[in-house]
Amino acid sequence: MSKINELKQQKTKLLLDAQALVTKKDVTKEDRSQATAMLADADILEQSIVIEERVAKDQAEQRSSGARPPRAQPGQDVSDANTEAITRSFEQYIRTGRIDASLETRAIGEGPVAGNVTVTAGVAVPTSVGDLTIVQKSLGNLAGAVRQLVTDAGQPVRLPIIDDTANDLVELAELADQGEIDTAITSVNSTVDDLSSGLIVISNQLLADSAFSVSDMITQIFNDRVIKGLNKRVYNGNSGSFNAITAGVPVKVTTASATDITWPELTKLYGATDASYRANASWIFSSQVHAYLMGITNPSTGQPILQPDVHGNPFGTLLGRPIVISEVAPAATAALKPILFGDLSTYTLRTVRQPTILRLSERFATQNATGFILFFRAGGVSVSQSSSPAIVSLQMHS
Repeated sequence: MSKINELKQQKTKLLLDAQALVTKKDVTKEDRSQATAMLADADILEQSIVIEERVAKDQAEQRSSGARPPRAQPGQDVSDANTEAITRSFEQYIRTGRIDASLETRAIGEGPVAGNVTVTAGVAVPTSVGDLTIVQKSLGNLAGAVRQLVTDAGQPVRLPIIDDTANDLVELAELADQGEIDTAITSVNSTVDDLSSGLIVISNQLLADSAFSVSDMITQIFNDRVIKGLNKRVYNGNSGSFNAITAGVPVKVTTASATDITWPELTKLYGATDASYRANASWIFSSQVHAYLMGITNPSTGQPILQPDVHGNPFGTLLGRPIVISEVAPAATAALKPILFGDLSTYTLRTVRQPTILRLSERFATQNATGFILFFRAGGVSVSQSSSPAIVSLQMHS
């Protein structure tokens, strides 16, 4: 069994176990907490699946382009040898700062994608952590669900908006001159922030003698920091170049209860969006709300309201539209807005090229240590219009 299939099976089992907890009779607070934790673990597995699938895609593209991989050992698959060689090259860069030209196939800063965010330096990033245990925390996959824009430079960019929602056909009178009906064309300004992973300092003894892969450890830490940082900024915005995806989103449904969400309220929120946006819309909420919704059934059919997605993953859709988890989204608590629904392509996450990792060998030489830091440039803008909002929200009763 491939690693990707194994990860998918683990994710499916977590989702099924979570549903079993919240759909049984007499669900307790502990059951819901355990289900929420399972869903968070499933989100982490989903990020790992994305990384593994991109690595596999990059390897396939290399083979199809005629790139000559390192010679395999007898009985060893060529792609396995190529992956091992690239992994060794990256490990060598992390431990010593040297890049093996015979193994290097990418420019510094290029590499595979994790959650639609490219993160590496020098070589393709190995994703396995071996015997190393790293404590993990997911903030969801919102940053990967919005529209992506990669630019070569970081200067301000104008993103055009065309609003023709107020116009339709006009009656044509014989020999009458037609008045001008212009389309409203505006734009929003996209800028980027300079972002950093923060400095990691590792002793040279650990770099030289560690039994586990230090490059794997640094890669995963930086990957996680980028993904978590972008997810947080897309949802909440910041004081710099990130608009909040929640900014200006109108409340279309207010629940009757301060603590409960009903099936009719969800269908009402679905219908509150314009049909032109609905076909490409997604739901956004936290794992806690996800676990809560797993316990709701359709009063007409008695079936759970959450259904499998197009890939067969259970509980991945609601009313036929995909679910995007954001752990930054609030809980279903009085007066808060725990659920958004709408077209996420109206939010643009802009990045400048790829992140780069800088190895600082001289700065910490007196400590017999080496520093590592990742630099990244990104910003986010929303083009959702107030006259015909692409994203709407549900608010809990106060």
